[in-house]
Amino acid sequence: MSDVKNIPITDIAEFDSVDVIDVLVKVGDEVAIDQPLVTIESEKAMMDYPSPLAGVVDEVIVVNGGKIKEGDILITLKLASQADSQAGPGVSKQHAAEPQTDSKANPNSSMRDEPIDKTTAVIEEVKTISITDIAEFDSVDVIEILVKVGDEVTIDQPLVTIESEKAMMDYPSPLAGVVEEVIVQAGGKIKEGDALINLKITLHTVEPQAENQSNSAPARSGHAVQPMANQVSNSQASSSRISSHASGQASGSTAYTSPGTNKYARELGVNLENVQGTGRKQRIVKEDIQHHVREHLQVKHVGGGKSAKALDFSKYGDSSAKELTKIQKITADNMLNAWQSIPHVTHFDQADVTQLEIHRKQLANELAAKQIKLTPLVFVVKALVATLKKFPQFNTSLDTVSETLIYKDFYHIGIAVDTEFGLFVPVLRDVDKKSIEQLAVELVEISNLAKQRKLTPKHMGGASMTISSLGNLGGRAFTPIINPPEVAILGLSKMITNELILESSEEQQKLLPLSLSYDHRVVNGADAARFCSHLKMVLEDVWKLIL
Repeated sequence: MSDVKNIPITDIAEFDSVDVIDVLVKVGDEVAIDQPLVTIESEKAMMDYPSPLAGVVDEVIVVNGGKIKEGDILITLKLASQADSQAGPGVSKQHAAEPQTDSKANPNSSMRDEPIDKTTAVIEEVKTISITDIAEFDSVDVIEILVKVGDEVTIDQPLVTIESEKAMMDYPSPLAGVVEEVIVQAGGKIKEGDALINLKITLHTVEPQAENQSNSAPARSGHAVQPMANQVSNSQASSSRISSHASGQASGSTAYTSPGTNKYARELGVNLENVQGTGRKQRIVKEDIQHHVREHLQVKHVGGGKSAKALDFSKYGDSSAKELTKIQKITADNMLNAWQSIPHVTHFDQADVTQLEIHRKQLANELAAKQIKLTPLVFVVKALVATLKKFPQFNTSLDTVSETLIYKDFYHIGIAVDTEFGLFVPVLRDVDKKSIEQLAVELVEISNLAKQRKLTPKHMGGASMTISSLGNLGGRAFTPIINPPEVAILGLSKMITNELILESSEEQQKLLPLSLSYDHRVVNGADAARFCSHLKMVLEDVWKLIL
């Protein structure tokens, strides 16, 4: 007897929904814990959503190109019960003979536990993998399903590729196992909690004998491949109808567009046949439409009506072109939209952190024994939260639809991380409830996850405010761009060292340059000045900061 679990998507930050870019598992796949199930995309990032359990995919519920919201079911995952493992091969054969599409398609195929010796204990269960944590989005588009029935899935393996209005990402499997059923469909929309796939999870197994392993290999292949013939053809026919009717794929065009992208194109009056897709498998994404519109405007307005031409530096010398990564494209569009839609003003100041640095170095030496790295940024994070409590209008978001200012009762700080893939902004949550040591550990963790491109939806979105630190890179000041829907961002430049000659001794003064960009619709200049003054006071009084 097997237990089938639904795997929903949880913790998608502030997004109502996210897009399903790729479904990374299929029915029959074995999925491990933290194996990616789907690739999802919010307005800010693209990421894999991991499986919380291990098992075999029983059903894939989410579909490529769809939108999902928090709580939507991704997949169902099969976890075999102890009763199955005790029953032996006879039960396995009976189970294999149940009226399922897989076994009917290939009567010679056998279940994974069939060739295993009688003494082998196998605990299997079918879990439904749902999509969770799609931030503020109501739903997301399923762009591509990355797994099929019979696929073995590991934890964090991408299941689907999803797309929101802001980003495209892979949604990872939270469990390891074998895909039993793919529930989602490419081109559809899914909301949080929607099921992506059913996953057969192996909770415990003993390696079978060598002879049985060799015998099970061809049977496993037949079980995985044979039943897909009908499913693929049906899926393709359904996908064709969806893409041509619901998603608006142009007749004769091979480029696929999600429903969200198609709607966006209709709103802008863009003919998708004229748009070059840069997404996975040349899919047209919203950034492609934005790029097309910008080029169209340039043709009309650049050079007094002359057509804009592609850049060509060959007459000046050798040059080479490097295509932007997906994250770089998303970041570029988000930066442009933020700059154009928010009236930015930047307030510049500097804080005397001499005493703070003395204390930090002492504490850093103590934490080094625990292999914990303590940077000045950790103290700035704590000081920023203390200042946000004093000035709650900075911990808000402006809802232009309802014309209201939303005050947040939590203190989450976004940290801009520069990586080889582009800029990511993971979030430190509940900073007000954590110690300096805890924050130091978490800061290193989220930075490493960003650099390894292993961030999940739970790491993104919902920040009270963001910090962009240039660290030791140099510079005295800059204008950081606000990360919507936040109303301010704090920029940190390289610390300045001044030699002070006093009557009794010579000392080094440490000054930290501060650049506070704020939304002038919400914050005025006097508020910003008072905010920075209080932030300086907290940073300059190290004991008040610690306590």
